[in-house]
Parts: sequence; C-alpha cells; structure tokens
Amino acid sequence: MPEPEREPGQEAYTPYPAWDEPDPAPAEQPSSPPPPADPAMVVVPHHVVSGKVHLDPHTGEALSPHSRWVAAFLQLFLGGIGAGRFYIGDRRTGFKAMLVLLLCIVLSVLQPPFFWVLWIAFGLWCFADFIMMISGNMRDHEGRKLH
Repeated sequence: MPEPEREPGQEAYTPYPAWDEPDPAPAEQPSSPPPPADPAMVVVPHHVVSGKVHLDPHTGEALSPHSRWVAAFLQLFLGGIGAGRFYIGDRRTGFKAMLVLLLCIVLSVLQPPFFWVLWIAFGLWCFADFIMMISGNMRDHEGRKLH
C-alpha cells in the first residue's frame, strides 16, 4: 500500500511509536542503605517507658501513658474548663470547652430566660466526655487507647 502524501515538515505516521523507542534506563539504585540516625536525635514515643512499649493485652495496640481514671476524674469535676481533654493532650477540644463555658456565662448574663438551655447542653457534653473516658472509648491526642 502506498504511503499517503505528507506536507513539508510533517513526520511520517507510525501506528505504535512506543514500540519503536528503546526502553529508558532504569533508575539508579542506592548502593547502601542510609546511615543510621544519630542516637541523640531519636525521638522516643510517649508510650515507651524504660524501653518497653505498653500494649493492650487483648488487642495488642499501643496504650497511652495517660490514665483513663485520672482523665475521667478531671472531666467530672473540671470538665467545664476542659481539664480532662487537656490531660489527654487534646488541647483544641479543651480550648473549645473553655470558649463554650465563657459563652454560657456571657449569654446567661445577657439573656437570663434562655441560659438554662445552654448550660444543659454544655453539661451533657461534659458528661458524655466523662462516660467515654471512664468506659475506655476516648483516645489521646495521638490516637492511643487510654489505660
């Protein structure tokens, strides 16, 4: 079959140009592994104590160094200022609890007939956190289970 006519400067059409090209050279592999990190710069996770990682005996997941009983106690008595959340390292939610407490105080002064609704909602939030902490369903800021 004759080749169709081309305009000047136009390349010839090949149906599968990738087949005609040679394979690219493989990427150069490192000859040796990177040097080990400086022991002084190694970061030890919080749940490692005396070189041991504390694991949950039932699930095998890493446990937090924070006690769920201390967190629950703080949440029950000082939950309004976010003490339980601050203890487990959840600073963002702790600050949110403090802001909601401040909002409840300000609005109860400005709008006295409706302040009880805010206080009940805030109290339920604090109590729900308490229940989650004491039942072991709350996790610390790194996602580890409280012991």
